[in-house]
Amino acid sequence: EFVPEMKRRAKEASDVLDIPMAAVICLLNEHAWSQEKLVNSFYNDPEALQKKFGVFHRCHSTGKQDKRRTRSTSYCPICYDDCNFDTLRSMPCGHAFCADCWTAYCTNAIETDGPAC
Repeated sequence: EFVPEMKRRAKEASDVLDIPMAAVICLLNEHAWSQEKLVNSFYNDPEALQKKFGVFHRCHSTGKQDKRRTRSTSYCPICYDDCNFDTLRSMPCGHAFCADCWTAYCTNAIETDGPAC
């Protein structure tokens, strides 16, 4: 029941704010999924809001990333395998890794350090 409504809100907010869905979902989560609260916060100082919640680089790509995105594939900087852009996992800092490397990292972090909040 909740998932379709969350997707609808995220799509609407993404369209209104003109930022990627991945960033919108993080920001909506921080604003209790209230579009009104998010839009008001966003328009007060969008850059500060994006930096505060770690989505600035998702909203503002660099020239280097744009050049890489003109191709349909890239490579994972950990394993150096060629990957399609839609299979890479993008971090808030702008780095992207293949799903296998990201999963291995998360698994290792949980097994080594234990779950953390």
